[in-house]
Amino acid sequence: AAGDEGHASIDKEEAAARQLTHNIANADSVYQLAEIFSAHSSVMDMIHITACITRMSKVLGTSLSAASQAAAASLLPLLGGKLLQVLPNANARGIANVLWGYGRLRNLPQSELLPELLKAFLQQLPTAAFRDSAVVLWSLARLTEGQGIAAVGVAPDLLSQLGRQVLDQLAAAAAAAMEPQGSQPPPPAAAAQQQQQYAG
Repeated sequence: AAGDEGHASIDKEEAAARQLTHNIANADSVYQLAEIFSAHSSVMDMIHITACITRMSKVLGTSLSAASQAAAASLLPLLGGKLLQVLPNANARGIANVLWGYGRLRNLPQSELLPELLKAFLQQLPTAAFRDSAVVLWSLARLTEGQGIAAVGVAPDLLSQLGRQVLDQLAAAAAAAMEPQGSQPPPPAAAAQQQQQYAG
């Protein structure tokens, strides 16, 4: 009975987390996002924070009023603070997704957050998919568009390390993808055809 109660509790928490994500994704304004964050910030995880940032980019795209911009400017630091709290538990995909959200928003995270996101991604790079690495590079390009790389406020050494390791990852993947093709023997039919050609 105790086990059943435990499973029921977990199921209830998962359902609540999914509902929260749904509510964020369907928010009609920055004000609604702010209300949701105020009510549920204590239980928000990386998925919820990413959903908030991504949804903000969409609702701001349809409402460029000064009031909406001001509300977003107030909410973003709160989201960033929560993001720093949940970052130690984030995987590569989660970090890439939140950077994608900032890239869509074209709004740099506060100064201490972006370096922490990039450092965390570097730590997770061995488990990152190529899509994750590509998204991180795209996000940096988007955030610095028209401003130059110095605008991101990240130490050059960190950016160099990120670029070098991502390129090494892609190069290793390309080499691995090409190796089986070059080492596999031709199909039997092709081999027989080659032998006939040599005999002729």
